[in-house]
Amino acid sequence: MRRRARRRPFLSWDRLEDRAVPSTLIALIDSGVDLTSANDAPYYDFTNAYDAYDKKSAAADHGLVQDTSLQHGHGATVADSIVRGIQDMLAQPGMSGADVKILPIRDTSTDLNIDPNALVRGVYYAADHGAAVINLSLRVYNRDFVLNDPSDPHNGSTLSQAIQYAQAHGAVVVTAAGNEGQSIEVDPFYMMPADADDPAYNGLGVALGNVLVAAAVDSSGNLSSLTNWGAVHVDVGAPTDGSGATSYSAGYASGVAGVVAAMTPSMSPQRRVELIKQTVQPHAQSVGAWSTSGGNISPVNLARQIVQITSTATATSLGQDGQDFVGTGRDAGGPDGRQDIHIALAGLPASKSISWIDVTGYGGGEWRYDGAYGTDLAALVRSPGATTADLYVQPYQDETGREFAATIHYGDGTSVVLYIPRVYASANLPDRAGLVDRTAGAGGIVTARGQNGTAEGMAKAFDGDSGTKWLDFSPTSWLQYQFAGGASYVIDQYTITSANDTATYPGRAPSSWALEGSDDGVNWTTLDVRAGQADTANFDTRTYSFSNATAYRMYRLDDIRSNGDPIIQLAEFRLLGPGAAPVDLALGKAATSSSVEGAGYDPGKAVDGDPATRWSSGQWMQPGQVGWLSIDLGASYHVNEVKLDWETAFAVDYQVQVSRDGTSWTTIRSVAGNDRRGPADLGGLSGSGRYVRIYGTKTNGYDNYSLYGVSVYGTPA
Repeated sequence: MRRRARRRPFLSWDRLEDRAVPSTLIALIDSGVDLTSANDAPYYDFTNAYDAYDKKSAAADHGLVQDTSLQHGHGATVADSIVRGIQDMLAQPGMSGADVKILPIRDTSTDLNIDPNALVRGVYYAADHGAAVINLSLRVYNRDFVLNDPSDPHNGSTLSQAIQYAQAHGAVVVTAAGNEGQSIEVDPFYMMPADADDPAYNGLGVALGNVLVAAAVDSSGNLSSLTNWGAVHVDVGAPTDGSGATSYSAGYASGVAGVVAAMTPSMSPQRRVELIKQTVQPHAQSVGAWSTSGGNISPVNLARQIVQITSTATATSLGQDGQDFVGTGRDAGGPDGRQDIHIALAGLPASKSISWIDVTGYGGGEWRYDGAYGTDLAALVRSPGATTADLYVQPYQDETGREFAATIHYGDGTSVVLYIPRVYASANLPDRAGLVDRTAGAGGIVTARGQNGTAEGMAKAFDGDSGTKWLDFSPTSWLQYQFAGGASYVIDQYTITSANDTATYPGRAPSSWALEGSDDGVNWTTLDVRAGQADTANFDTRTYSFSNATAYRMYRLDDIRSNGDPIIQLAEFRLLGPGAAPVDLALGKAATSSSVEGAGYDPGKAVDGDPATRWSSGQWMQPGQVGWLSIDLGASYHVNEVKLDWETAFAVDYQVQVSRDGTSWTTIRSVAGNDRRGPADLGGLSGSGRYVRIYGTKTNGYDNYSLYGVSVYGTPA
């Protein structure tokens, strides 16, 4: 039974202003809301309001989610607390852009009789309808709630399973510590849903990271006389009302969590819970150890941290791209022959020097550049006054899918936290000096089980353009490459790049496969097998290494299985092996450009082989968006590959052109909609000439074109 709320006067909070951004939803699964409350009504969003007890939509009939306990009873009072949490966060600097609303979901029949079916059903419903936060101000001892409804697709599911489902759908679940005035860490008792994150009690076999358990504290930050506490299963303290009940502290915490979600849309629910716990105001209690954080929710500290996280500076993982600056271990220097994780930093203040950087991995791992001893080392490459930099750390474990945070400490004492949603890296990946891409511009024979016409055909997987893709309308498929001219090569590494819309259609990502080699196309040798590898980010490249010393004429990615959809797609599949590295025809050659920003940014900087120098067009000073860089190769070549390394001022639309005389140009590759800085490997080109030109036609928000490097590959014409 929920604790019944007393009827009390409304508080005079201001109404949220209307905003053009989508609302972030806090699902209130309770006895309903007070439809007559002038205070709370502006925060209700009835678009997907739901009566989970009678299984009816309340979008049109709001009366279905009217509080059933009293006109202004339990659910309505929790709503008051949610609004208070929202408003306390919105009052902080930098938070006013958040638009947070309450999604009412009723789970009771009449009065406060909680229906287990409606409760579990409501959590699944909230997750399916986009709730970023789910409030569960309730508790039960020594059992879990179970959905018993044969007509429901989740029949037989426990509340813990529903909470796990909510985690997978991006929702934080906030719940109450209970009102017995005791520790909840007393065996053999356990309490749901407060213990739903613990594999010892949830029946899932895994820990959940999206559960936030709130104890109740008074205006002085001290535990209320009613509240439970627990050093293991209670996370934070939060304000309650005059009753001292934890239902309302959970409501307040839900309101705060809603604003956190609105301000950090790319952050996982696990990371949001950690952020709330890491920013508490420490507060000792008379009972001793009382929560995992040891403090009370602090809107002031949270907002300050969120402003740092959401600053204009950005950090992007470029994966393991062959660079080796540092070694593994707390006393390691570098390089060590192993590939580092390359983190590209952008939007740095030009006027600020960097004192030190702390990189932490969610779930373990810490690296520092110029920081205190006791952590693994990081390396930083930054030109004086540059707004971009490159950070390198050496992974000592498989970092696939992990979240990273880089805290940059500037020389003026300020700092900023940059959030990296996913990092893909393997431990101890060798630095493959001399590794050759055997598919780049090689003119091989491509076959596949199927394709979506030529626009999304099999050849697109080998064209060197991550903006195109191969797509097959099948849940299983295969893709094969045969080297031109009957050649055979040893392949011991390959890369797969995800398609341009994989984040929108994650079920299309290849999840498992086998790489095979053959000389006759009949007898195949299995070389590498992968499972559970679905990469659901856009344009992301993963590298796979394996042991092989045998040369084959053809290689096949076989038994490719999708991530759940009846469609498979990928942008690029590259085969790499040992051999003499191709000669960069552009290195050290004469270069010209349409314009130059100023001294030190001349076009020769793009072909000098120095990754720290760059050409910049100063496009913002020019009358239009057309800007170009031309390279004289000194002789005529058949060009089959061009590699670019864009600075933050990258071209959105551009062309690669060749010319025999430097006057008449032929376009051999057009790129439209580029949305990233860093390397761009344009393979599969076909064109001849002495001159190569990168011809930009559309800038990004920096209104400029800037290249660290241009490399050209081919054979004499």
